[in-house]
Amino acid sequence: MRAPLRLVRPKGRALRHLQAVQRRLHVRAFGEELARVNLDLSPAERLEYLAWMRTCARRNGVPRQPNYSVAWMVKLEEELDRELGD
Repeated sequence: MRAPLRLVRPKGRALRHLQAVQRRLHVRAFGEELARVNLDLSPAERLEYLAWMRTCARRNGVPRQPNYSVAWMVKLEEELDRELGD
């Protein structure tokens, strides 16, 4: 069986099914509010909304989160050093 020569966008029922799957994935991964922002707003509206969200968070004293992608590695190295040092 050969691959199709061009991709065809699904229509009707298949498209609605794929959109429902995408929405469920976004809700599970990001929550209802961010799923709405990611899927229902235009790119310009999305950027404006996220800027407002950051401003509102800073105004209400929400601290910036540290970079966990590096922090977990440092913590793991410290734990390994303790285990090996005993």
